[in-house]
Amino acid sequence: MIEEQASIIASSKAIVQNREQQLEDRKKELENKERLIEEQASIIASYKAIVQNREQQLEDRKKDIEVNIKLIKQKEASIALLDEEVLFLKELAQSMKIKNRIKKIFGFYKVPLKKKFQANTYPLETEPLVSIIIPFKDKPELLKCVVESIINKTNYSHFEIIGISNNSQEEQTFKEMKRLEQIDKRVQFYQYNEPFNFSKINNYAINNYAKGEYIVFMNNDIEVISSLWIEALLSEALKEDVGAVGAKLYYENDTIQHAGVSLNANFAPIHIFHKQKRHSQEKRLNSVGQYLAVTAALAMLSREKFDLVGQFDENLSVAYNDVDLCFKLMKKGYKNIFTPYCEAYHYESLSRGYEDTPQKQERLLNEKNILMSKHKDILTAKDPFFSNEGK
Repeated sequence: MIEEQASIIASSKAIVQNREQQLEDRKKELENKERLIEEQASIIASYKAIVQNREQQLEDRKKDIEVNIKLIKQKEASIALLDEEVLFLKELAQSMKIKNRIKKIFGFYKVPLKKKFQANTYPLETEPLVSIIIPFKDKPELLKCVVESIINKTNYSHFEIIGISNNSQEEQTFKEMKRLEQIDKRVQFYQYNEPFNFSKINNYAINNYAKGEYIVFMNNDIEVISSLWIEALLSEALKEDVGAVGAKLYYENDTIQHAGVSLNANFAPIHIFHKQKRHSQEKRLNSVGQYLAVTAALAMLSREKFDLVGQFDENLSVAYNDVDLCFKLMKKGYKNIFTPYCEAYHYESLSRGYEDTPQKQERLLNEKNILMSKHKDILTAKDPFFSNEGK
């Protein structure tokens, strides 16, 4: 009996010793795993530090590239301006030859109107954020053109592009929106899927998304062609007594689409110098000047003044909303300015078509009547800024 118990105790002791050995082995195994984990954590931390250091190097390189791109754009702008100056000097030299010939024949010479050369005279004291508002419906080829022309040709860098899709449906449009957002972080797209109303769309974009102190209204059928276009607009818009600032716009065939707004004999707003040649020597076409109004196809205005006059009148859904805005600014004592140094192509009505149906013509007449009811004093008076000879 005692021997059996001793045998059982011995067996139990052996089992306990074996279990203790297993536990010891397991403990060593866990310790080894902990050591491996610590080593791996150390390696990961080292890799993380390397990655962070590389990211910082890439960020520094990106900043260097952005600075270099800005310098390149400035040089390109300077070269473009020099090319224009050379052309002007050639024209002047030719003019001097003609002058000498006339003087020999007639004994006198009357100085003709000549094109002014505008050097880079935009040493802006401040560089505020400029919000560029572009409403559109589909037409991805136009959207690509307008946005890429801004990104690729604009010298001024402190801007944001706010594209407002109005009932777009084409798959290619949304692909293009995504692509443009990816190539430049300053580009953002939003949707406003209500019936088309130019005034409502722009007011909505400004009230909900625009962060800039200055607003640029831009049609989706615009193509920017002058690198200093923002500086040209901003140098005028920054002035305390200036309201809206408009651009010099060309048709695709290089004739004038817009160079300021005046009135015709029927008290209707019209674009002056319409369809004259782009390189016309007409003095006012090549000079900064005050006009009754400018087109919102491409125009700049401070956000503060835009709010002051009550933004766009949403009763003017398509036509005359920009004229109404300019008249409201004028009544507040602000000047509406045209500058020939902001240049762009305007592929007019490619996006919405012309006013060529009975429904559109009825709407146009209604909006003209609204404008007359609000601003009869301006519309029925003589244009103080432009004479009848240009109408």
